[in-house]
Parts: sequence; structure tokens; C-alpha cells
Amino acid sequence: MPDEALFDAEVIHTLAGNLGNKALAYRFLSDYLDLLPRRKSRIIDALGDQDPEAAMDAILSLKITSAMVGAHDTEDRCRILQSLVIRGNLTTAALEAAALGSTIEALAAHAQRILSPTTC
Repeated sequence: MPDEALFDAEVIHTLAGNLGNKALAYRFLSDYLDLLPRRKSRIIDALGDQDPEAAMDAILSLKITSAMVGAHDTEDRCRILQSLVIRGNLTTAALEAAALGSTIEALAAHAQRILSPTTC
């Protein structure tokens, strides 16, 4: 998957500008990346437990923070999961969560490049 599909660096540039603090924007991105494995696990566990409320909470949390850092593919996959959970299709959502997992793994693998000063 191309890096551009995983992460839009302009979003973090805009966040840094809005905050007036580049270091804070980098820290937010770093925290986002550090939390990805736990967020993925929360979604997968909630769907596996057939718990739509917990699944929706975890999906929305990841969707919103993904939008804030420019992780558009992850955000889009969360939108798909959100739609499936709203329709009560937790079985298909659980299957789709596997695709989210691979996106998150690819994004995490690019974390060092994303956080390098030449990228953001």
C-alpha cells in the first residue's frame, strides 16, 4: 500500500499550525501510532463478543483520531465498520476488522518515516 494512502502529512502540518506547536502535533501523532494496536484489539474484541456498543465506541474513537492525523485509509475502514455495526451486521464487521488490522499494521510500520522531520 503506498504511503500516501496510509497517511496525509498535510493534515498533521495543519494541526501543528492550528495548535501553534509543532512538537505537540508530533506528540499527538506519536501517541496515535502507539495506541493503534490497543485500538485494533478493542474493536476486534468487541466484535468478537458481539457487543455493538463497545464496538461502536472503539470504532468511533479510532475514526476520529485517524481523521485528526490524516490516516485516511484507516478512517475510511472505520466508516465501513461503523455502517456495518449500525445495521447490526457484526459478523461481517468482524471480518472487515481484519482489513483494518492490516492497514493499522502497515501504518505502524511506517511510523518512523512519518515522524521524521522531513515528512511532517
